Amino acid sequence: MIHGIAEREEQDNIENIINLGRSLKVNLTRGDFDIVHRLNTKNKTKTRPIIVRFSHYNAKSQLYKAMINLRNATVHHRGTEKIFINENLTTWRAGLFREARKVRKKYPNGKTWTLDGKIFLKTELPAKVLTIDSYEDLRTL
Repeated sequence: MIHGIAEREEQDNIENIINLGRSLKVNLTRGDFDIVHRLNTKNKTKTRPIIVRFSHYNAKSQLYKAMINLRNATVHHRGTEKIFINENLTTWRAGLFREARKVRKKYPNGKTWTLDGKIFLKTELPAKVLTIDSYEDLRTL
């Protein structure tokens, strides 16, 4: 899911994602996408996110890895919102990830992220990366 790309009257969501990739130095083509569309939201004042299903894992992986460069990207269709990319997690995994982010706040250098639907947590910079599979994993920290 990609949040923050401004909506326009005559928009091509695939072209929006290709332009985003270009600004992140990721070469994407129309053949890299299976489905691309905006989601409906309850909040009519916010820009609707774009959900993308890739045809090729490699294209998804490249874009997801490049998202760290979003802070420095200059996207001409950026709009006023910050652009960010999230994996589309199941409701249960999204709740678990939310709780993992709360636990991470206990640690000054803690980090949490998802990759391919898996949730990862690192408590300190030199610490081992933990895979979070259940709420029980978080209770033991």
